[in-house]
Amino acid sequence: MEKIYGTPKFAEIENRISNTIFQVNQRGFDESEEIHDDYSELIEKAEYRNAIIVGIYENYFPPRRHEFELQIITEIIEAVINSKIAIFTFGAAASGLISDVFTSVVKRLLKKIIEGFSKQPNEKSKFEALLKDIEKVENYFKNKKKEEIKVIVRDLEIEKERLIPILKLLGFKTIKKKNKKIWIKNTGHNKL
Repeated sequence: MEKIYGTPKFAEIENRISNTIFQVNQRGFDESEEIHDDYSELIEKAEYRNAIIVGIYENYFPPRRHEFELQIITEIIEAVINSKIAIFTFGAAASGLISDVFTSVVKRLLKKIIEGFSKQPNEKSKFEALLKDIEKVENYFKNKKKEEIKVIVRDLEIEKERLIPILKLLGFKTIKKKNKKIWIKNTGHNKL
């Protein structure tokens, strides 16, 4: 192990980490704790957007993945981000429709993709599985505004690893209360 630590590349990385920590300590940082994450906002940030893309890609597209699948998922997320502009332009946020609009956009695009792959049953089935889970989430939250992740997983019978990227894609909010992760349908004016 000492040979690894002694390499010039490792020393360079270690120095960059130390330098970053030094700079943060010098300038200081905001230590106030956020009470929630709002994925309708976070999806606009590249690191969160990329995590959602990878989460969906990894969980809905089995090994022997194709670059075009990644591109299609990226386009779906781009459409969700762009729909947010329309939400605020047309005042839908005020009427409490953020998650509903995101869901509608995603479902419409998935149906178009499924139709496009009508002669490719293996490819079509991947997108159908994603659509089916999104519709389960949509139906589950029709009469419910929030729920603990463990309960959602149990009730919908969707693995947590598959469910969380969907909730993020659909712009849900999340809070942690007493070691429980609660997901909240984003109406644009939720009280947390």
